[in-house]
Amino acid sequence: MLRGGAGPKRIRLLLLKKYKKEKVKQAKIPDAIMLKNRKASLKKISKNAWEISNFTVMMEWASPRMCTDPDVFFGWMGGFDVQNDKRTFDEKDLEFQNDLIILNTFDHTFTDEDGKEATSFGFIFTSRRIFRNVYYSVEAQNTDGVVGLTDGTYRIDFNRWTLVCFGTACGVYDNSTYRRSFVPWVYMFVQTEHEYAYKTMFTTTVDFAAKYFDYTLTLKYGSQDHATYIANAYKAIWPGIGILNCYPHLSRKAYEKSGLLRDPTFYGHHVDKNIHELELARSPQQFLALAEECTKFWITKHEQEYASWLTTQYLGERWGTWFCTVAAPGVLPSQNPIESHHQSLKTVCVPSKHAATSVVCNDTLPSVLYLDCDKPIKSFSHFAEGPIFGEMVVHARIFVTEKNVFKKIDPDDEQKIKSFVVNTCEYAVRYNNATGQVVNATRAERYLDSKSGKLRKGSRVPDFQLYYLSLHEVQVLPPVYTSAFRLDLNPIIPTGQIRAIRSRYQCDCNGFWTSGWLCSHVLAAMSLMEEYDLKTAVLHLPTRKKSGGQRKVRNALQEDDMGYFAVSKLEKDLVKNRQCP
Repeated sequence: MLRGGAGPKRIRLLLLKKYKKEKVKQAKIPDAIMLKNRKASLKKISKNAWEISNFTVMMEWASPRMCTDPDVFFGWMGGFDVQNDKRTFDEKDLEFQNDLIILNTFDHTFTDEDGKEATSFGFIFTSRRIFRNVYYSVEAQNTDGVVGLTDGTYRIDFNRWTLVCFGTACGVYDNSTYRRSFVPWVYMFVQTEHEYAYKTMFTTTVDFAAKYFDYTLTLKYGSQDHATYIANAYKAIWPGIGILNCYPHLSRKAYEKSGLLRDPTFYGHHVDKNIHELELARSPQQFLALAEECTKFWITKHEQEYASWLTTQYLGERWGTWFCTVAAPGVLPSQNPIESHHQSLKTVCVPSKHAATSVVCNDTLPSVLYLDCDKPIKSFSHFAEGPIFGEMVVHARIFVTEKNVFKKIDPDDEQKIKSFVVNTCEYAVRYNNATGQVVNATRAERYLDSKSGKLRKGSRVPDFQLYYLSLHEVQVLPPVYTSAFRLDLNPIIPTGQIRAIRSRYQCDCNGFWTSGWLCSHVLAAMSLMEEYDLKTAVLHLPTRKKSGGQRKVRNALQEDDMGYFAVSKLEKDLVKNRQCP
């Protein structure tokens, strides 16, 4: 507790409360003066790292840990050996692999919010294992574009310094789901978050990637939490980068700003639903068209202030990049991977929050570098190897039926199919779905026009779900007609076949963009193109029922379950599905 920054009186009070029923141990608790002397002794042992008050003191601590020489970084005179690096690096001891090394230090002056001149300083650090992630990330993601994620986490240091993470996100499969996981490159411990600090961190990463691995780190996408200073830093280092604005962050802010609404119920009835619909937009053109109509609709309902706030803060060229199809398959506008990483750091590596600087510099930061050190270097692609879910196969079996799919023929070659327009699960035509809608030419053309930004005249915002978001388009890409392919029924689909699927098909559903390669609509399209044996896949599905008694289908005259047919629930269902009262 002394290392964590707690005072002598506070510690003595906590110990007295803890051992209030044990008189013997209470008698052995040191008094406040003894604890104060012990704290002073710890400060001397920790030298100047107890509190970094200026840049000179920081440099005194950082200098012995600087690593700017490739021979020191690799531990030998030969530099980076691409062919044998993984093998030779695994042979090194853990201390060499995960030891804290500092790449750069910096200080600068700036004008704070009060108009006064202030000074900030910090350092960029990493480990030999973590910085290797830069090379392997660029190698895995270069085809579709490298994505960068950065954000700071707080309440670690007593003096309110910020620990900033910078890295990428890759696709992983675990716990029976496809998701994205954060991969760190470097960390920055800085007194004040500022555009200069982020630019220094980005520049340092680029320079040392070129110095150590002879690789040019060029980001195609940069993810952040609606922070102007981070976006400006991204643009300063990579002018052509696409800024991704975090959708979960927007969702939270949209709820926090609901106080701007004149009608408190308007958020639950309209705003929340409309923002979620915008997040599922199938193309940038459709997103802009739907967003314009939504804000107009809010204004007609006398909610000008809220519409103005959303337009200013989260729409436009820079900030209107929070819908799922804004980047590449497997790249989502979400900071959840890095937020999850922050949570892991605080749970595993941080002994106490608001700790003294000595604890952070000498204990917490080295512990951060050891996180997941026992895991081998893996692929950092935008997708991950994994199985095809049985639920997807069942849905694909429904989507291949004539009423659930529309074939769009290539106008330049009538023998080729340009794309398949498929129902969503909610509107699929099947025996137990009252909301099913047949996919015909009228629905398909209206949907495809909306993807180009053309909405039908007279369409109302409450009907957007049915008119423009009830279908998905699976594009059939040119390699389908230039090379043969067959997806095998394997328990785990290998990387080679996944890359082939990504080069041949692309769906605009959220599931495809989350996994980077897999969804039920793509399986249906592959079956229709005779590249996937859907009938055999259905036969291999398990037939065992779920454990426990199976509930019977409810009917309107059932009296023992009033909750399902309660008036309040039926009203919510009516608001959600107006087309099927």
